[in-house]
Amino acid sequence: MASYAAQRGYSFGLVSNAVTTYSAKYISVPLGASPSQITIVLEALAMAGPYAVTSLPNLLKDERKSLPPGSTVVLVTSIVTNSLAQEVREMKGQGYQVLVLYAGDGRPSMELPGAQIYVVGDVLDVLEDDEPVLAS
Repeated sequence: MASYAAQRGYSFGLVSNAVTTYSAKYISVPLGASPSQITIVLEALAMAGPYAVTSLPNLLKDERKSLPPGSTVVLVTSIVTNSLAQEVREMKGQGYQVLVLYAGDGRPSMELPGAQIYVVGDVLDVLEDDEPVLAS
């Protein structure tokens, strides 16, 4: 998604509830559209540790205050909970567009009203051993 946004000159950022390897806080890259934005986002993702410091709904609640009105929020998750569904409803009610890349097995266990959901969990299953994982 970051590559897609960068190629089109969109302003984008990154927020993840994953802990960074160099601190005890979550990953956050402010919105930007400079040519170096994709590098900054990829470097932040490279620092992601295997632990979450907060829930995704709590992170979204905190971070949406800093998003411009009408922003498109792309959620990448493998778990859909009632609290996430509630947060998505609130975001939609405030005028944000919400797109979900569901990375879990199968389909999500519940709907996220008003959000476009794309099931991407099985995308890597079709790669051959010699195929590159990263898209250009």
